[in-house]
Formats: sequence, C-alpha cells, structure tokens
Amino acid sequence: LSLAHLFARIVDAKSAFTGEHSLGVGRLSASLGEKAGLGQEFCHQLELAGLLHDIGKLRVPLEVIDKQGSFTPDERRRIKRHSYDSFRILAPVFQGTHIPRWASQHHERLNGSGYPFGLKADDLDLGSRIIAVADVLQALAQTRPYRKAFSRKDILILMKDMAERGELDTGLVFFIADDFDSLYAQAIGAEGKG
Repeated sequence: LSLAHLFARIVDAKSAFTGEHSLGVGRLSASLGEKAGLGQEFCHQLELAGLLHDIGKLRVPLEVIDKQGSFTPDERRRIKRHSYDSFRILAPVFQGTHIPRWASQHHERLNGSGYPFGLKADDLDLGSRIIAVADVLQALAQTRPYRKAFSRKDILILMKDMAERGELDTGLVFFIADDFDSLYAQAIGAEGKG
C-alpha cells in the first residue's frame, strides 16, 4: 500500500491539474467497496487499483496531458492508450489478482462506449465498475486544463445522466448520491480537515 501511494503521487505530480487524482480514486474505490458490503481484502485491492489506475499516463507526454485545446487524433490515441499501458505495467507486478484489470478498465462503460476495449456490462465486474465510478467522481470534482471543477450539484446531475445512459453502474451512483458530502470530501482530499 505504501508503494502504491508513492507511485500514485508520482503519477499525480506529472501535472498540476491531476494532483491528488489517484489518491482520491483510491480512497473513493475503497469506500464504495465498503458501501457495497465487500470484504476487507476486496476493498484493499480496490484501493490499490484506484491508486495505480493511471500509472500508464507516465508514458503520455506532459504537453498532451496539460493541453488546453482540443486533442489531435494522435494525441487522443496517446491519451486513450494509458489505460492499456496501466494493465501492461501492473500485470506482472500483481499476478493472480484483479488489480491490473480493474485499474485498466476505468474508462470502460457499461454500454460499450468506453475504452480501450469497448467492453460492455457483462464483461465488467463490480471492481471495474467501482473504479470507473470513483474515477468519474474525482475527475469531475477537479479542475482540469480544459475546464473548471464542476459544482457539487452538477456532479450529481452528470453522474446520474451517465447512469441513465448506461455508462455507469446505477447502484454505485445511488451510493454516491446517498452519501455525497462524505464521498465528495474524499474525492477532493478534504476528509478529516477543518
């Protein structure tokens, strides 16, 4: 876990716009696992997958990650490849666990509209769904080069819309709506502060 935190900080430090992203996704993933009634070991693996989900971004040039305008087709391809690269990096390290798969599927969507493989609901287990939902919540709560952070109200609206379109797991989005203040605080790293 300590090593995963270290790598998460390295990935997050690559860009000022993604500082704390991996840490937030790790915290949220473990919390959503607990809310879903999953065991301690399962939640521990969820946290590790969340912390390491973007490790493939270490292969993406900073000028692409921090770009403020639209991506060229080549830049978009490089960005989308990071999920696959995360799997390639994590698979030999976490053999016999779900961590590499969960981490690499954080941009997959239940309706098949995600990437890198365009998987659908039947191919995405609960761990993959949790990481995807945690990634979306944290990303929406954070300012990026191309947009400001969304308001709390807009985050809930957007996530509910994504669930209605069949992109995100509706049960997990319900958990977020039911305990939004606590989970939002975890997303932005404010839990236990103030």
